Amino acid sequence: MANSKDDREPTLRSGNDYDSVFDPNAYLTLYYSDVEGYKAGLLQFRLKTLHEIFSTGRASVKEKKLEMLILTASKIKGTRLLDIGTGPCIHSVISASKWFDEITLTDFADVNRRALKKWWLEEDGAWNWDPFFKYVAKLDGNEGKWEKYREKLRKKIKDVLVCDVHKVNPISPHKAGRYMYDAITSCQCLEVASADTEAYKQAIKNVVSFLKVNGYFVLIGNLNDRLYHVGQETFFCLPLEKETVEEALEQAGLENITWCQYDVGKEDDEMECILFVASATKKAVM
Repeated sequence: MANSKDDREPTLRSGNDYDSVFDPNAYLTLYYSDVEGYKAGLLQFRLKTLHEIFSTGRASVKEKKLEMLILTASKIKGTRLLDIGTGPCIHSVISASKWFDEITLTDFADVNRRALKKWWLEEDGAWNWDPFFKYVAKLDGNEGKWEKYREKLRKKIKDVLVCDVHKVNPISPHKAGRYMYDAITSCQCLEVASADTEAYKQAIKNVVSFLKVNGYFVLIGNLNDRLYHVGQETFFCLPLEKETVEEALEQAGLENITWCQYDVGKEDDEMECILFVASATKKAVM
């Protein structure tokens, strides 16, 4: 007997579907309505870890489910930072904005770039990220000055660019060599943009081509995740293992790899999902 409509596997969206069916507001409402987040502890872990990495050069976040601590060689700071696949979100660069003079945001989907520009230019309908600024300011002991964090980030954002991580030159018309960055960050982008592990590895190589020698690459992603939901749509996610990510970083010419992960848990028959934050530095060309 044929399966009923309700029993069918959902259509997994990817690629150009992000411009046609991805709803930034539905995504933000589900996952970023509050720092408490979609799953308990996930956003706090991410924000605390990024705060520690950028402000002290190490992650000493102590959470129940935390497997390892990150220890980097020095603070991550510089003049220019590039965020790859920002989506409609700015929370992952809040802590970094204290340590960099210029920040460039990027995304593949026009709907996400428009969402970013709405917040940047203070337009009507922009997402309210104030709770996230308050949270990061509190980590610094400056909760009463959180608005300065918000205005600082707005001033330091220099552009919102188109990005396709599967192109050798992912942020065309900018070219690697002419536009180099002291640090590159990417949060939960590469695993949803890549159809398989080879594409994932090549995407990291493409992105890292814009990183200066000895510059830092900070990667936030998921292990074991296969999909995620936005409204009525279901989007593809490449299930990764830690070894695959580390191998991809090494093959992209990165070293001094550090790793921190948080067990998000699982729901129903889904695989256990693990959030990770990894950092690495770019090797000098021999």
